[in-house]
Order: sequence, then C-alpha cells, then structure tokens
Amino acid sequence: MTRYLFCFGYERPDEWRGNRRNGTDFESSNGVWVDATSRESATAAGLAHADKFVGDLFRDAGVDDYPGWRACNYAHWIENKPLKRWSGLALESMPIIRAADDDGE
Repeated sequence: MTRYLFCFGYERPDEWRGNRRNGTDFESSNGVWVDATSRESATAAGLAHADKFVGDLFRDAGVDDYPGWRACNYAHWIENKPLKRWSGLALESMPIIRAADDDGE
C-alpha cells in the first residue's frame, strides 16, 4: 500500500457565483492523502472524494444550480513532490482516505 497525495482544484460557492457574474476564474485547491495500491486507484478515490467534498460545500450553501465538480472539469492530479506545493503543516492536516477497491469494499 502506498500513500498518494491527490490534489484538486475547485470553486467555492462564493467564487462560483462571482466568476459567473464578473467573468473571472478564481479557484481554490485542496488535497487528500489516499492509501492505495496504484496511482489509478488513488486517482479514482480522489475523484470521488473531490466530487463529494465540493458537492457538500454547495449543498451547505444552498446552491441548487451547481452542475457538480466532475461536470465542471476542474484540474486534478497526483502530486509527485508534495513539499513543493504545500507546507509540512498543511500536508499533516490533510485527511487520509483509503481507496475502496484496496480494502475489499
């Protein structure tokens, strides 16, 4: 089992509204550690996490017309050099998930 850092871009609800209103393209980014047996498995688990994470933000904000994280085609990747993009403290505070197909689910 290997731990991968899945990173993803997204718009928060306020960014999403402002970008549509002002013609801007502000985005946020986040990451999650994924314990998986392969990059592909880690990516699949990360995609599911990002979709739920961002969807929850929009549901909590009461936004009904958001098409969803995957439909918006945001950037996502497995980070090869985490300390070049994130501080050690940020990396330590990121959640850890396990790829579903790697734990018998």
